[in-house]
Amino acid sequence: MKKILFIATVLFATTAFMTSCSKSSNETDYASKWAGVYNDPSSVPNDGTSTTASLNNVIVSKVDASTLKIQVKALETSYIYTYVILKNVSLNGATKASIDETDALTESTGTYHIKGTVELNGTQLTLNATATNTAATKESDVRTLHFSGYYNN
Repeated sequence: MKKILFIATVLFATTAFMTSCSKSSNETDYASKWAGVYNDPSSVPNDGTSTTASLNNVIVSKVDASTLKIQVKALETSYIYTYVILKNVSLNGATKASIDETDALTESTGTYHIKGTVELNGTQLTLNATATNTAATKESDVRTLHFSGYYNN
């Protein structure tokens, strides 16, 4: 009888220990589905030889299950490229994310408050944001960031 009680106790303790050590998370990891490089197909000529695609792309990295880091290199006008690293993009489910942070744009002086949205529709990523110079005094201190491209990994 003592042997059966001892075995039952060991089994119970082992089960309890294994259960308490198992990873349990209610947070869904959407960030992994976003990670990758997205290129704007309009910046790549039909022959595929141009290097301009590397100048008009977005690189998405996972920070954690609900946060992304997004490096944006996007053509703003026919002659101005915007480069910014957004370090804290919050996921709002599987296909939408929001931008609300302050950072620098490489081709501009000053600090910008960047606010906008990012959407993932299949393999297409679309980013729309407004960057406002925190010391804005004129209309040119507000920049529009737009990118639409496709997964390229």
